[in-house]
Amino acid sequence: MIYLKIMVNLMQSKHLLHFRRRREGKTNYKKRLNLLMSGTPRMVVRRTNRKTIVQIVESDHGEDKTVAAVDSSFLAGSGWKNSMSSIPSAYLTGLMLAKIAKSKKIDKAILDIGLLTPTKGAKVFAVLKGAVDGGLDIPHSDGSIPSDERISGVHIDSYMKTTVGKDFEVFKKNILEGKISIDAPKPKPSKKKEVKTKSIDAPKPKPSKKKEVKTKSK
Repeated sequence: MIYLKIMVNLMQSKHLLHFRRRREGKTNYKKRLNLLMSGTPRMVVRRTNRKTIVQIVESDHGEDKTVAAVDSSFLAGSGWKNSMSSIPSAYLTGLMLAKIAKSKKIDKAILDIGLLTPTKGAKVFAVLKGAVDGGLDIPHSDGSIPSDERISGVHIDSYMKTTVGKDFEVFKKNILEGKISIDAPKPKPSKKKEVKTKSIDAPKPKPSKKKEVKTKSK
């Protein structure tokens, strides 16, 4: 509580050099403070161009401790051949995190999307839906969650002629039944044939023989 009081006082101060992460545009401390005051573990969702990263984070006196974590690349190690940055993969990642969190006796959390703008049907809410379906109690509004068609990937199949929807149902079932874990072996990169080259020793130059100059003694 002392940490929270200090944070409140700093937020109310007008003459203050803001924290470095706020100056760099990486952390909204007012939003973070509200999340910390709830006293509930945070489900932190971050995304990149290639994957979705989800963590369960607990805070003690302002220090964050990651209790559970998973990212969508675990799908590739289990045979997923589709995009790891799509809405279906985001849902499956949230579902997997819920299984891990439940095994560590974590039943509830609150959503932390950082500086992301909450948009209806966004990937972060697909993660939320997966975590809720996996058994986590997370306050949310059903209006922000993507439709079942988009979560399952049927909309992708309709214009790309893929099997995302079919693969999604298989992976969802396997995760719920515990047949997929984050420790699944990842595909090994293809080894290129090593070209062995024999080192050719350059001929060493022969030492030059200097002619001896004979001098006659007078």
